[in-house]
Amino acid sequence: MNHILSDRWRQIVAVMAFAMVLAMPMSKSHAANAKEDLKTGQPRSSSVSIFTLPRLLELPAKAVGYLTRENDKQARSALNKMIRLFPLVPTLEYDPEGVKNRRDVNKLLLEKLSRAFELNYRLVKKIPQKKYLEARKRHAEFSPLIKQAIEAISQNSPVTIGRPHPRKVSEFKAVVDSKNTAWDPRLNVLKILFGFDSEKPELNNPIRGKSPAAQQVNKWFQQGTAAGNYGDLYDNRDSGHSTMRHRLLPQFSSVVYGEEAKAASMHYGLNTKNFYNTITIGNSSTAWGRNLWRSQTRTALTTAGAPALLYLQYISNHLYFYPEHRDHDPKHGDVFPVNTPYLITSQGSSGSDQPFLKAVGSILAALKPAVKKTLKKAGLVMPAVQMIFRRGQKGIETDQDYLSGKAHPSVFDAKNIDLLKMVKLANELEVEDIPAMVGIKIIEESGYNKGVDPLPSRLPNKLFDTPGAISRLVRSTAYEKRMTVQAASKRIGKSQKLKYHWVVLRGDVERIKITPKNSAGSRVEIIVPWHERSVVAGNPELTSDRVDIGVFVENGKNLSAPAFISLMYPGHQKRIYNEQKQIVSIDYQYKEFENRYTDPLLFPARNWRDKYQYSSSGKLIGWNRQSKGKFAAYTRHGAVIVERDDLGRAIKAQKVSYGAKPTKSGRLKIEVQRLPQFLYYRYANGKDQIGTLVSN
Repeated sequence: MNHILSDRWRQIVAVMAFAMVLAMPMSKSHAANAKEDLKTGQPRSSSVSIFTLPRLLELPAKAVGYLTRENDKQARSALNKMIRLFPLVPTLEYDPEGVKNRRDVNKLLLEKLSRAFELNYRLVKKIPQKKYLEARKRHAEFSPLIKQAIEAISQNSPVTIGRPHPRKVSEFKAVVDSKNTAWDPRLNVLKILFGFDSEKPELNNPIRGKSPAAQQVNKWFQQGTAAGNYGDLYDNRDSGHSTMRHRLLPQFSSVVYGEEAKAASMHYGLNTKNFYNTITIGNSSTAWGRNLWRSQTRTALTTAGAPALLYLQYISNHLYFYPEHRDHDPKHGDVFPVNTPYLITSQGSSGSDQPFLKAVGSILAALKPAVKKTLKKAGLVMPAVQMIFRRGQKGIETDQDYLSGKAHPSVFDAKNIDLLKMVKLANELEVEDIPAMVGIKIIEESGYNKGVDPLPSRLPNKLFDTPGAISRLVRSTAYEKRMTVQAASKRIGKSQKLKYHWVVLRGDVERIKITPKNSAGSRVEIIVPWHERSVVAGNPELTSDRVDIGVFVENGKNLSAPAFISLMYPGHQKRIYNEQKQIVSIDYQYKEFENRYTDPLLFPARNWRDKYQYSSSGKLIGWNRQSKGKFAAYTRHGAVIVERDDLGRAIKAQKVSYGAKPTKSGRLKIEVQRLPQFLYYRYANGKDQIGTLVSN
C-alpha cells in the first residue's frame, strides 16, 4: 500500500523513474537508428513492454513511501522487485536515514528535472554540475537517482510511449494488445482504443430473460426508444471468478487481455490503469488479506493518487464494482474512510457484485439513444447512472428520501435493487432533463496546532481532494472541524436554473452546522463537532466513525448524483472535552476500545494517555503524558519539561519529534524522539501560569 506522498515529491519520483526508462538499452532491431534518433530528437522504440511501464513508474514511488515510513524491509523489497522486473534499469542505491531531509534537495536541480517532465521529456542539455555536486554532498542517498536522471535526460531522446490504432471489436470480443494501447506518463495510465461498426449488426434483445424489467427494455429496444448495449464494454478483472455472463446482457462486448497484458498483470484486481474509449463497466471479486486486509474499494481510497484516477474513470464513462468483503460488517463496522460516487461496492464477498452489474447494464440499455449519445460525449454517463441507480432503490420514492443517508450508503445491498423502477427512470430521461454533475472544492479549512497536535509530517489530515469526493482524517485535538466549501456544476442545458442542496447523510444532524455563504447556495461554511463511534441509521448492526455530507445540484427536473465530504474519526481514541469545547484528555489505549478496529494505515497506534492542563483564565498550560507507567510533562508548545522553577512551572523544555514506524503486524506506531533543541520560558510574576517563550 502506497503511503501518501506530497504532490511535488511524487512528480520528482516520476521524473526519475521515467529517466530510468530513457536509460534502458534499445532493442536490437532499433539499435542501428540510435545516432539518427539522437540527432533528430524524435522518439525511438524501447524493448520494454508498454504494459510494464505503469509498474516501473510506481515502484520507485512505493520505495520512497516505505522509506518515509522508515520501513526499510518493504522499501528494499520494492526496489528489488523493480530490478527483477526491469533488469536493464541501473541499480538503485539509497540511505533510509537521509530520506527525512528530502525537502532540502537543491531547488534549482529539482526545478530542472520538473521542467524536463513538463516538456514531455525533451532533451535537457545543461544542468549545472556545481549545483548537482552541492546537492550530492547534502543528500548522498539521492545522488544515484539524480545522476541517472540527469544523464538519461541529457543524453537520450524520449522513449516511444505508443501510437495506438483502434482495434475493431469482433464477435463481441475487445482484444487488448500493444497495437491499440498507449501509455500516458502524466497520469501513468494506459489508453486502449476500440472501434465498432458504424452500422449495428443484427442484435438480439439487450436483456435475456422474462423479468418485467427485461421485457420492458427489450420492447423499447425493438421500438427504437432504448439504446441497448452495443458499443459498451464489460471488463472482468478476476480471471472469470465472478464474471457477468454474456448470455444475460448479450450486446456487451467483453474485454479480452492479450498475453503481453496478462504477463504484466494488467487484467487483474483493482483497475486504476486501463482507460477505454467507450462506455465500460467492470468488476473484480477480489480483496487483500493478512494484516493490512481490505477490499479493493478501500485499497483505492487509501492508495496515493488512486482516488484521482477513480474520478477520471467516472468522467470517462467507466464504472467498476467491488465486494466490501469484511469492510462493512457487524464485526468491524463500516471502515471505509470516505463515501464516493466513483464506483459501486456490494454487500458481501465473491459474486455479490453480479446483481449490480446486471442493474447498471440494464440502465445503460434502457437509456434513449439520443440521451446515451449526449451523455457519452459529455462524459456524464456514470453521474447519470449513479443518480438513476440510487433513486431507483426500494424505499426511495421522494426527493426527501433521495436527499437522505438511506439512498447513499457506502455499500449497497442487492436486496434493495428495484430493476424495473431503475430502467423506467432511465428511459424517462430526456436530453433536456439530463442531471447536472456537481463538483466541490475546499476554499478554507481549520488545520491543526503543531504543538498541541503532535503529528508526523507524513500523516496529514487530508486523505485526498477530488471534485466528487473529499476526505479528511480527524487528527487534531480541536473539538470542531471548520470548512468553507464551494460547489459548481457541469450541465447540458445552460439555461437551467440550478439549486444546491447540502445534506448530512451520516452524523449528528442536530450538531453539524451548514451555513450558506452566497445567495445561490453554492458556497457554505460547515462546522462538524467531534463525533464518537455510533450506530448507522437504519442499520442497527453496523457502526461507523465517519461523517458524510452530500452535495447535490438540482436543475429543475432532476437532482444530481451526490458529491461527498467525508470526515473519518479515530474510533479507538477515548476523548473528553469540557464545556468550553477544550480537550481534557485523550486515551489512546482505552481498555473498552481495545478490540475496536481502525485502519492501521490511517490511524497509527500510540501507547500513551494525555491529560491537559489549563490556567484559571482557560488558556492551555500543557499536558501530562502517561506511557507504560512512565510520566512526562509537556509545555503548550509540545516540548518535554526538563527543568522547573520553585513554583513548578516550566523554564526549560526539550523539543521532540514524532515518527511513524511499522510494527510486526504491519500497523504503524507513533514513537517520540527527543531532539537536541530546547525552549526557555520566563514569567512576569508568581501568578503567571503561562509564561513567555524567550528563546528556542
